Amino acid sequence: MDTLKTRDLWDDLTDKQIEAMQLVSDGYTSKEAARVLDITPKVFDRRIDAVRRRLGDVTRVEAARLFRNTYGEGGDSPPRGSSPLPPTPPKPAPRPDRTEGEFLMFADSHSFAEPAPWESLNFGKVPEIEPAQLGATSRLALMGGGAVVIAATLLILLGVANGLENLIVG
Repeated sequence: MDTLKTRDLWDDLTDKQIEAMQLVSDGYTSKEAARVLDITPKVFDRRIDAVRRRLGDVTRVEAARLFRNTYGEGGDSPPRGSSPLPPTPPKPAPRPDRTEGEFLMFADSHSFAEPAPWESLNFGKVPEIEPAQLGATSRLALMGGGAVVIAATLLILLGVANGLENLIVG
């Protein structure tokens, strides 16, 4: 988009829309910017959407780039003077004693020799029952229950076989 044409578009915006664009071009999210302006994120998004529509339905990133190119660092100030927004703090310089991606170890970090107290609790664990632990009556009841289940399974299979035979034969 032409810079002169873009400047004319910025001149037509309200002060609140320009504040919103300053925050977007500084990398604020809607939630962060809304907190700075003491408004809701939805209201902030409406301001940005109005600017995007005026710029020809460009994306939020593209609108921020156009704003930054027109009124970026070292460029002209935005229309209608200074903003009530606080200046963006400078980014801290990288520390020379650290390399990129280095992991930091805390001096007081250590592994625990004892398990946590809640690990000894048996939540959700079912104790196993061995047949040897059962009495004679319990073992007979268990064998009888198993025999009933086997007999019921055989009856069901015989019924299915009989039904299939009836379908095929007749």
